[in-house]
Amino acid sequence: MLVKMVSLQIRLARIVAIAFLVSGSILPVGAGSESSGQTSPESEAHWRYLPSSFRAFEGQAKYIRGSLYGRARGEPPTRQAAEAKKGHPKLEHALDELVSYYRDGGLAHAVALAEERGIAQTQGEIRVVIETTQGRIDEIATIARSLGAKEETRHENLLQMRAPISVLTELADLPGVNFIRQPFRARFPSTGPTGNTASSDWDNRQLSVVISEGVQAIGADVWQNAGFRGQGVRIAIVDVGFSGYQSLLGAELPASVATRSFRADGDITGGGERHGTAVAEIVHSVAPDAELLLINFDTDVEWGNALDFVISQGVDVASSSVGFLFGPLDGTGFFAQKVNAVRDAGIFWAQSAGNYATEHWQGSFSDLDGNAKLEFAPGAELNAFSVPPDSAIAIFLSWDDWPASSQDYDLLLFAQNNGQWVLVDQSTTVQSGTQPPFEAIVGRTGSGGTFGVAIEESSATRNVQFQLYAPGFDLQFQVAATSLVPPADSPGAVTAGAVRVGTNELETFSSQGPTTDGRAKPDLVSPNGVSTATYGLQRFFGTSASAPHLAGAAALVKSANPALGTVDIQAFLEQRAVELGPPGKDDSFGAGRLDLGPPVGAQPGPAPGPDPGPAPELNAVDAKIEIVFPHDAAGNPTSVSGGTLANVGAFLFFPNSLEPVPCSFNNPLRLFRSLNNEVAEEVGAATPQSVTIAGRQTLLWQFDDVDVAQAIDPSNKYYFFMSVDGVPSNTNVWSHGEDARTSFPQQDAIAGLGPLGSEVDARIEVVFPHDAQGNPRPVAEADFVNLGVDVFTAGTLVSAPADAELTVRLYRSLNNDIEEFVGVAKKQIVSDGGVSHPRWLLDDIDVSAAKNPLNKYYFRVAVDGFATRSNTWSHGSDARTIFPEQDIPTSSCR
Repeated sequence: MLVKMVSLQIRLARIVAIAFLVSGSILPVGAGSESSGQTSPESEAHWRYLPSSFRAFEGQAKYIRGSLYGRARGEPPTRQAAEAKKGHPKLEHALDELVSYYRDGGLAHAVALAEERGIAQTQGEIRVVIETTQGRIDEIATIARSLGAKEETRHENLLQMRAPISVLTELADLPGVNFIRQPFRARFPSTGPTGNTASSDWDNRQLSVVISEGVQAIGADVWQNAGFRGQGVRIAIVDVGFSGYQSLLGAELPASVATRSFRADGDITGGGERHGTAVAEIVHSVAPDAELLLINFDTDVEWGNALDFVISQGVDVASSSVGFLFGPLDGTGFFAQKVNAVRDAGIFWAQSAGNYATEHWQGSFSDLDGNAKLEFAPGAELNAFSVPPDSAIAIFLSWDDWPASSQDYDLLLFAQNNGQWVLVDQSTTVQSGTQPPFEAIVGRTGSGGTFGVAIEESSATRNVQFQLYAPGFDLQFQVAATSLVPPADSPGAVTAGAVRVGTNELETFSSQGPTTDGRAKPDLVSPNGVSTATYGLQRFFGTSASAPHLAGAAALVKSANPALGTVDIQAFLEQRAVELGPPGKDDSFGAGRLDLGPPVGAQPGPAPGPDPGPAPELNAVDAKIEIVFPHDAAGNPTSVSGGTLANVGAFLFFPNSLEPVPCSFNNPLRLFRSLNNEVAEEVGAATPQSVTIAGRQTLLWQFDDVDVAQAIDPSNKYYFFMSVDGVPSNTNVWSHGEDARTSFPQQDAIAGLGPLGSEVDARIEVVFPHDAQGNPRPVAEADFVNLGVDVFTAGTLVSAPADAELTVRLYRSLNNDIEEFVGVAKKQIVSDGGVSHPRWLLDDIDVSAAKNPLNKYYFRVAVDGFATRSNTWSHGSDARTIFPEQDIPTSSCR
């Protein structure tokens, strides 16, 4: 059963145009946007629900207090009884005030207030949502209609109506009515540093099709060239408006798209909003052959109905770049659970994380001086922010007592005036056990200036954890953690944070986790700051642009393997992501930056071009493991910890190049693996097949269903490398394991000394990481390492005799690079367990690159004149399997 729908008090602030507000501030606060273009301030179109003007400031402000900040002006201010008076417990504050104006001054007086506060009304009718007791919605709707209200839509226990102001109190008093409020409206990140009004670019865009730079950044172009373009996949884009989409059909959008509006007025443009159109462009750029379904809504009730529609339409993937600024953020709220239902229906839901990392604060109620006001820092009872003239302000406060709270807190908004703080608005909704833990102030400034928000305890019996958002404004006291917005907290959502396209730089505004129940979010980060026809020269910034890249990537994977489920697709994308943060999934980058990697099961593409002539003589080859696909017995992609099998694909190149070997080359390639510190064993041999990569013909050696079941145990790791029959070969090394950090080898006990045969086992047995002075250091801090190698008769622990003169060579590879020769070891006689035997030593090997957690070294040895079976030792601090990045041949094979 879904948790009862919670309420948002969207109220329009009584923010007055104070002409004499000073622009300076005694507080070191930041502006609402940055000239560098790295923030994403809210756009004017975003505030389309707000009024264009407010009542002028009339003389002295009603509430003038001493300075709240820093106690600069004597005694702390206290709320007077008259100020603390609250309204009807079942009406949100703004609606209760409308009722009061109607009662005191008549309909015209109330309508004037509604217009001032941006509350939509038609001849005194207000759009409201009535939250009803389970099973009572039909009864309430019937009574409401008898009182003159008009039903627009409903969802579960939520009834959306247009009701006369005159009957709001009567409706609130009905048994079965839990709360009456204005509808919740979704919020979305803006498109860039100057907002999302780009009419000149819209009207004068270039005739060529605009493709998001994110397509290449995530590797989608390689998948498209391999024949995976989203064909057979249906994608729903759920947004507030798709203005102008018709002009893009057949270019930046498919030739035809399906649309459905859940707005009460049926307007698919959402009143002229282009945000959804830009989102759809990105989805189409990534998955150009997918079918698109454009769905818009205006309120939370309509959003719920839209998601039910998504489920009914056989959609495979959904993209959502809008969110709601309230909820428990633990995956249990209304919005999170609706997305869970979508996921349960087998639909991949790509969700933007939000743009609020610098516009958010979280913390508990701290009141050191006992005056009932929260202190953001010792002695600081205001969280300040700077506001340009004629700007919209919206402040949202909630706390961890969902869905209904008896912990009553209020939200206060102050403006700075000549060194004093003037109270200009407050939200004082009752929380007596049946109301949501939420307060909000919304409105527009006059001349701008410095504002501050305060949190005051009205009646509470326990401490709570607050979430405070000030969209569009950098707060003085800000906390990036838990700055997500629902439904980004949903377990069913695959949540996308934002990195700048072309770099791995996390955007400063990108909302971060964890969820309040401790889950890591976002799940991935993907590009933003990309080109669209909709926004023209203004790049599309924000996690709004990141989510559709993720949705498109999911569609490509789905088109490559239609049998894959949502869990499989998410696991596939996460395990191929480029790790950027600390090892494992973190609350800034998630699993890493979205990167599709090489296509799975690529289909032949265009025929090769004209014959460029005979290939040069091939005296050696570079053998590179390029494609890895962990999966279960049914062929579904899995995580490292869940896969029992893996497909491994390799390409051969001329040495030190990406020129493929001749098309006629058919020598067998042998795959070897070692488990932990054991010497390598042959997995099998493969012959080549012809494939096309990025339009270039080349040869692929493929090993299917390689057993990797033991790597599910985090104490085990596999190491894979190759050799080619009949030609000297250089190989890379790929490791596979749940915990891929350095494991130091356990030295083997010598079984005795004896002559060597034609085959030997060479084992790296002793490892000593250290600094330049020879002091031992942990892996993440070591600049050098000493290695010791023992040589045994193959298949035994019988050591080479003391007089053996062997040339022992050490090789290493860095990440996915081909092995390089390090040096020849020096023999030394050592004693282990009372047995004296030879050991070959290599000292002061540079491993400083492995101090970066994104790097790993792999070491192996060979003995001249002997068929050598070596173990592999890896050195690095990253705990995750790193999947190889596929190389694109520089030409077709010849």
